[in-house]
Amino acid sequence: VLYYSTTGSKWRKQYDFLTNTNECEWGVGANNGFNVIDCNNDGFVTLINLWQNQLVGVIPTELVHLTNCTALDFLTNRLSGEVPVEITQMKLDYLNLGYNQLSGTVMPEYGNLVNVSYLMMDFNKLVGTIPPELGKLTQLSGWLSLEGNSLTGTIPQSFVGFTNATWIYLNQNDLTGSAEFLCDALKPVEGYGYTNMNLTSPLLELQVDREKVNCTCCKCCPVKGN
Repeated sequence: VLYYSTTGSKWRKQYDFLTNTNECEWGVGANNGFNVIDCNNDGFVTLINLWQNQLVGVIPTELVHLTNCTALDFLTNRLSGEVPVEITQMKLDYLNLGYNQLSGTVMPEYGNLVNVSYLMMDFNKLVGTIPPELGKLTQLSGWLSLEGNSLTGTIPQSFVGFTNATWIYLNQNDLTGSAEFLCDALKPVEGYGYTNMNLTSPLLELQVDREKVNCTCCKCCPVKGN
């Protein structure tokens, strides 16, 4: 289903899809040194990695039936349409949908991905506000990237729970208000004119558009004239 819904015949590489080869052996080490498919010891798919493979089309809802899959990486393709809500019912700890043409909103249901450590939806065509339910993702230890969309409103107060995150990118949107509460709660290591001398936080970068969002500890996008 994934092959047909993303125009598999025009993929950059086919990786043995639709062949008689066992799916656990599709594209072993073939995607820039990474496996295209990973499986567990019982032969169930745990990872799909098709980044930079010229996928064109929509993400199929049927992926939800991969009940052992914990990682999806579709970075830098041409996927469009809305992300099916069924994706949020999966047991994902890694979801990368960055650099596509996905539309719709950041669904509140993303808050159901309570095991996710990396969540990247940057540089798409997402609109609307950031739902406070995203603050449930307290297992985030890597990236939360929503940059490069058309998101509006303010940054949810629930983001104070991202105490394990390493990078938070909210810039290149139309967000307003203040992120000072994140400076106090997350204590990023270094920002624009700011240094956490105690180095008590794993957060290396917190990025917002500082012309629109008040944030003295943010590292990106300085106010004009600074």
